[in-house]
Amino acid sequence: ARHVFTGEKVAVKVIDKTKLKVAVKVIDKTKLDTLATGHLFQEVRCMKLVQHPNIVRLYEVIDTQTKLYLILELGDGGDMFDYIMKHEEGLNEDLAKKY
Repeated sequence: ARHVFTGEKVAVKVIDKTKLKVAVKVIDKTKLDTLATGHLFQEVRCMKLVQHPNIVRLYEVIDTQTKLYLILELGDGGDMFDYIMKHEEGLNEDLAKKY
């Protein structure tokens, strides 16, 4: 599969022990400039700290010389951006709270 915004390749894997479905995002570090690399690692540090039911959880990071693998909670409910765009009039507060 491909990430909607970045176009990066992603994979979905089931970990047998827990039957936990995860998304694996692969980032090619050779395509990033110094500023983008810094922003990426800043975001990863923040994601490690955040644990909230409405935010995709970062489980693990594997950093190699050329690739960064992010093991993420699988958000299989669809893309929030696509959902919002289908409702051009916007979402009322009660509906927004649900998502």
